[in-house]
Amino acid sequence: MKISPDGRYAIVAVEKGNEIRIYDVTGGAGQISLAAVVSSNALAAYYVNVPNPTNSIEPEAVGISADSSFALVTIQD
Repeated sequence: MKISPDGRYAIVAVEKGNEIRIYDVTGGAGQISLAAVVSSNALAAYYVNVPNPTNSIEPEAVGISADSSFALVTIQD
């Protein structure tokens, strides 16, 4: 999990859930809301010539750019 440098989002790589969750944390303590979920099916669309990609997608680590404009998530091999 990483918090964006601007403090607006928490990005969570859910390894055993095979998804990436993005939480809006601008509301402060007790006001965290789920902003988006990137499912294994959505991630699988980027795999070409990989049999059953949804079975092997396990998001592992998160990195966020210094200006909070994008995040990178590694996938466990």
